[in-house]
Amino acid sequence: MDGAADRIFEHEVMYSMRILKFTLIAAVLVTFGILIGIGFVWRELAFTTHTIVPAPSSEVRTADSPEPVLTTEPKSTSTTPSAQPATLAEPVTVKTSDLPAAQRNVLETLGMDNASITITPQMVSCAIGGLGAERVAAIQKGDAPSLSEGLTLIACMKE
Repeated sequence: MDGAADRIFEHEVMYSMRILKFTLIAAVLVTFGILIGIGFVWRELAFTTHTIVPAPSSEVRTADSPEPVLTTEPKSTSTTPSAQPATLAEPVTVKTSDLPAAQRNVLETLGMDNASITITPQMVSCAIGGLGAERVAAIQKGDAPSLSEGLTLIACMKE
């Protein structure tokens, strides 16, 4: 009877070890996935620039209150045209050394170390379709694209 009890105990221990090993492997894989996700988000934020523009306000002091009271001025009703990207009639070749440092860094990160890049009207149209006209105009003015925007632009270059 002791032999049967020992075999049952040994079987239970082996089963428990298998479950423990599976749980440990799953925990390591989940942790690895979380670290990759954090790295991706950090990388996205590192290439994204945010500009905070405060709302126009004026400071008003009243006789009763020593602290200033902020009032927001109404927005003007005039409409200003949104930024439009430059259009091309024929392909243009741009030396990468003439690009802003941030844009050169994005090119290097994406694995492009060409001395020049030829931009066609079709590429600009593709970029506008993928990123929007305002964002393409900002990139043309020197703003660095984010990693995901860079991937979209590279896809446009391959078309």
